[in-house]
Amino acid sequence: MTRIKGERHQRFYVTEENKHEVFPIDCVPAERTQKGWTLGVKAWDKINGNDVWVGWFTAPRKKQKSKQYGLKKSKTNPYVVTRKVEGEKTRVVNEGRLRRQMWGDPQARSHMLREQKEAGELEKITNIVSSFDSDETILIGEEE
Repeated sequence: MTRIKGERHQRFYVTEENKHEVFPIDCVPAERTQKGWTLGVKAWDKINGNDVWVGWFTAPRKKQKSKQYGLKKSKTNPYVVTRKVEGEKTRVVNEGRLRRQMWGDPQARSHMLREQKEAGELEKITNIVSSFDSDETILIGEEE
């Protein structure tokens, strides 16, 4: 679709009958995107033999863009799957998919890595503690 580079072919002038229909020039922003706004109809007046732009008969307006190309909100959670097992519905969380989504967010990624690190340290401590017998006592600090 091509954009009209100039103005309309015919200029509409202000008369006594349509003088009350003119909107001011500053009723819309001066810098507008080309595709987001309509052209509008300029109101012209002859002053001392020169054409002067005095306002708008129909002011430019924002175009109403269709929503069909935007993101559609799904009504179901894609990370939770509902399954029927012997007449009962069970909810199963797709943890792999959830983890992949969280990995894209830098803040969530650092949180996941911190949790993995803490889980690894906790596992080492439990392995050390499990190596002792149940009747032995573990002292923290120096022995006297």
